[in-house]
Amino acid sequence: MKASYVLAAPILQEETFGNVVLEARSAGLPVVTFSRGGLTELVAHRRTGYLCESADLPGLLAGLRHFLAQPEERAAASANSLDVSSEPDNDCTSGEFERRWWAMFAPAAPRLVTDDR
Repeated sequence: MKASYVLAAPILQEETFGNVVLEARSAGLPVVTFSRGGLTELVAHRRTGYLCESADLPGLLAGLRHFLAQPEERAAASANSLDVSSEPDNDCTSGEFERRWWAMFAPAAPRLVTDDR
């Protein structure tokens, strides 16, 4: 991914999470994708990638051309992608994922039982 200019992710499903988008973002690769499901939460239009106006070939080509014809926009989106991936409050960071994962298995605090009849 690091040798690429942009990731084309023409995902058509409505409820996809898009792990490939997270991988691209962590490598500083702008993502061109359709405005579907969770992808709209992972890609900030023209900041970290491009959300196509239509979910078809013309829409995809418009997004690809945006970054391929404008290297400065591509470089800015690349830098923004790296910044977003390293933000400590990002729910998708590996540290936050691990913290939440282990918290699910932590023993529950004992409940205090009172005799309030």
